[in-house]
Amino acid sequence: MAAQAIEWFSRTITILIVMVGPGLLGSWADKKFNTKWFAPLGILVGLTLATVVLILIAKKLTPPARGEPIAFEDDDPEKDLED
Repeated sequence: MAAQAIEWFSRTITILIVMVGPGLLGSWADKKFNTKWFAPLGILVGLTLATVVLILIAKKLTPPARGEPIAFEDDDPEKDLED
């Protein structure tokens, strides 16, 4: 249980860093070079990277269906016949 919690915590921190880090770097670059476009660019890059990371994590954690529909826990074929 603790190992699974640590895995999810590390995934969450990774996504947070990937999402916020480029925006913070862009803000720093704006101050350093007296511009106004690094921060918005960093935010866009961060959101794009975070979306890619979330898709990769979802692909890794989703079991393959192998062409069959994935049954949910509350699916009961016998219950459908009774209705």
